Amino acid sequence: MPEGPELKLSSLYVNATCKGKTFRGKVVKSAVSKCCEIDFCSPRYTISSEARGKEMALRLNCMENPENTLRILFRFGMSGRFWFGSASDIQKHAHLNFFTVDEPSNVLSFVDPRRFGSWHVMQGWGPERGPDPMYEYGNFRANVLAHLDDSAFNRPICEALLNQKYFNGVGNYLRAEILFRIGVPPFTRARDVLETLKQENQEEGKEKYSDLLELCHSVPLEVIDLSVGVTSVPVVEDDYKPFVKWLRCYENPNMNRLSDHNRRTIWYKGEAGPLAPKIKSVQKIRKSKSAGVKRKSSLGEEDTLGGGAGDQLPSFKVQTTEDQLPSFKGQIAENQLPSFKGQITEDQLPSSKGWTTGDQLPSSKGQTTEDQLPSFKFQITAAPSNWTIREEQCNHMEESVSASLRRSQRVHQKLMKRVHVDEATATAKIRKRLQINKHAN
Repeated sequence: MPEGPELKLSSLYVNATCKGKTFRGKVVKSAVSKCCEIDFCSPRYTISSEARGKEMALRLNCMENPENTLRILFRFGMSGRFWFGSASDIQKHAHLNFFTVDEPSNVLSFVDPRRFGSWHVMQGWGPERGPDPMYEYGNFRANVLAHLDDSAFNRPICEALLNQKYFNGVGNYLRAEILFRIGVPPFTRARDVLETLKQENQEEGKEKYSDLLELCHSVPLEVIDLSVGVTSVPVVEDDYKPFVKWLRCYENPNMNRLSDHNRRTIWYKGEAGPLAPKIKSVQKIRKSKSAGVKRKSSLGEEDTLGGGAGDQLPSFKVQTTEDQLPSFKGQIAENQLPSFKGQITEDQLPSSKGWTTGDQLPSSKGQTTEDQLPSFKFQITAAPSNWTIREEQCNHMEESVSASLRRSQRVHQKLMKRVHVDEATATAKIRKRLQINKHAN
């Protein structure tokens, strides 16, 4: 993402490119852009630019009527930049275009492939952004030290540095380089780092010293002196080498890295600091259709991601054997299960067609063996070393087992009742037939 130095370089590029050039006609917006239309049309006008922090402005000045001017404020988003070239070679993702009077015509384009950038017609700068640390250092320093009571400074210093209300123009690579040079752990509370500067600033006769706020001023200026970075014109790979060589910490494979609370990666050396984010509990919940049991696994809260170790999480491929299962309060032993004498399945019931004698009835004296009982055992397929099951989950499992037993008992009682009714009916019919046969003889 373009940061303060890149916006300044873009402004210098536009001023150098548009110097002595005259533009004409209407400002053309692409059909896919959702930003506002630019209501400005002049037969002849010039373009100048200025930048402040992460904002850049173009001023359109009509040559025939000096009072006819328009100021457009740009924010580059993730991939915004300016390009100048022949109108026949206009860039694919050019979303705002200013055409010259030359023949063949040239064009100045705001190019933004990812379309996170934006523009607005307005005077001044964004009210939510503070002074520029590079070119308004005095106001920048005073603004930060005067608002240390703001809740923004309760956050880690690496996150506070991205707050554009106080650190306008500082982005991801600048914060890494600034904190690396001063040696402050990135997840130290911002107020703790800056309060000492406020006290030193009030001492009389204090000589100039190097501190975090001063680095916010000097480090971006070093990038501008390189005259490279994310420039506004197509560059070859060799043009980036001085900038890459200048970087000491950012994207350095020898440094540690960690995602902050806003999921932005911070590169650092040494300790992360007391406010470093913890790894959130990894919960893996399985739902059982029969019992609705939920089982949870969690990682230790003290594990933190550092040095790209996010992909080193423990694997959940080990199966826990039966003797490793945690004990359940009030667990029902197998020998305590009620015996189901003479359990009859539905397909074993006597047919209603024809006569059924008593000896054809299924026996109700057979004891159901233990291995025929429904199994309530389960396997845990995802269990780290510190597997835990809460007491309420144990109670829920106990209730589920009891409910299953009660359902089995009810089914057994219904089956037995049906068997007894069929036996009595068959016996009565046989007796009645015997009596009929006796009277007939």
